[in-house]
Amino acid sequence: MAEVSQLPTEHTSGGHPTGRKDGEADWMSWNVVPPTEENQVVTAVFDGYLSAGEGVASAAAFRAAFGDWPLAVVWDVTRMTGFDGGARGAWAKAIWPIRNQIKSLKVIGAKGNIRVAAIFLAFLLGKPYEIVV
Repeated sequence: MAEVSQLPTEHTSGGHPTGRKDGEADWMSWNVVPPTEENQVVTAVFDGYLSAGEGVASAAAFRAAFGDWPLAVVWDVTRMTGFDGGARGAWAKAIWPIRNQIKSLKVIGAKGNIRVAAIFLAFLLGKPYEIVV
């Protein structure tokens, strides 16, 4: 178990206008909630359409929330409307080096292509997962 002083203490978040013109959400925001000593979970919350750039930024923040200890992961995609292929690639690249530190994956609110991508990443990790609709 990590010492409290070793755990990340700040939430990391971002957001920007997507500039999309095809009826998708025109804003994306995300938030990465780091683990605490009592709650050994890293949570990523998404709202809107995840562009390639925000995919890179959110994946980097997610990766930074890990130390050298195993943690559970929660992705809340309830309000996510879609994602760019570059965002998916950034997340796959970010989680691969820490795959052995991920104990389990819980995905909240995944539907359609978002659900398919979440299941694909769970299979890629080879970890137990739960999809909560």
